[in-house]
Amino acid sequence: MTTFEEKSKQIMNLIDEKIKDSSSRKLLESIKDTPDISQNETNTVMFYLLHAIFVPTSKKVTRDHNGKINQVKHSIKDSQNSFMIFKNSVCEIEEYITLRRNENNPIQPFILIVGSPTHPKETIVFFDSIKYKVFSIINAIDVLMFQIDSFV
Repeated sequence: MTTFEEKSKQIMNLIDEKIKDSSSRKLLESIKDTPDISQNETNTVMFYLLHAIFVPTSKKVTRDHNGKINQVKHSIKDSQNSFMIFKNSVCEIEEYITLRRNENNPIQPFILIVGSPTHPKETIVFFDSIKYKVFSIINAIDVLMFQIDSFV
């Protein structure tokens, strides 16, 4: 057993112990109930659920069209969606990227997955308008970290 496999078991135990968010708990229970889940599927769920342990505390201050100041607190789902996006097809991924570009907001690096957390079919890292197709969530994290390190 590799060090990562040992640590991932510890992380999954921590997630099981600490998670309170109902949708995240439901996702965790679904992988527990799946007898033949692959390591990539387990890892995808694990990285996705880390956001339910490290609950976002940041707040964003915006102004509406009347100039009124609004404060928005980011949710666990917001945090998860800023890191990993799940779509049903590559076409939907392209539409999502186009939509994000049209919002004229900077697009931070993130992971795009065709499928669901429990059944990822394709994994793509989006960084600086370049898409890197990888074969597992671990490879996606490696590419993301390498690109961020080389960018800084």
